[in-house]
Amino acid sequence: MDRKDSFNESILDLQQRLRQIQDRQEITDLLNRMARGFDRHDFDLVLSTWHSDGIEEHGDVAGSIDDFVDRAKSYLTESYTMHAHYVTNHVIDIEGDIAHFEAYILAAVKRHAVAAIELMGGRYVGRAERRLDKWRIVHRTSVGEWGGALAVVDWETKTMNLRKGTWDKSDPSYQR
Repeated sequence: MDRKDSFNESILDLQQRLRQIQDRQEITDLLNRMARGFDRHDFDLVLSTWHSDGIEEHGDVAGSIDDFVDRAKSYLTESYTMHAHYVTNHVIDIEGDIAHFEAYILAAVKRHAVAAIELMGGRYVGRAERRLDKWRIVHRTSVGEWGGALAVVDWETKTMNLRKGTWDKSDPSYQR
């Protein structure tokens, strides 16, 4: 192999590695945007992270992502005064246009009329596919690992009166 062939081979290898890094980041961003969408009640954002034929398995509920989001719209508002999903430890295996992922989650929720913040640890396990050059989720199973509770404190006096988040586009995260 001459130097030119070696150089061209190195460029191709670099392009493949760069594509893999880009793919991993796009899939990580999908999972993070999905969590943000649920926490901000921005269900269009949630749906933008899924292919339209996506399937969600979430406890006793398994079915289309559209049906899951429709149920979540009312359930989240009726059940909680606060909820936050933290997505961490992303493991992503990519083969061509198919990716299998596992991401650890920590969810904190405050139910109406319950004097505690409930915590749940678990994982999102699923598959994403690249279609028309866009990665989207096609299947996700929510796996619970543990749960617990924390006492509620007057967070506004404990956190120097920080601005409180909202469940709409008036939240500071939407301001540009």
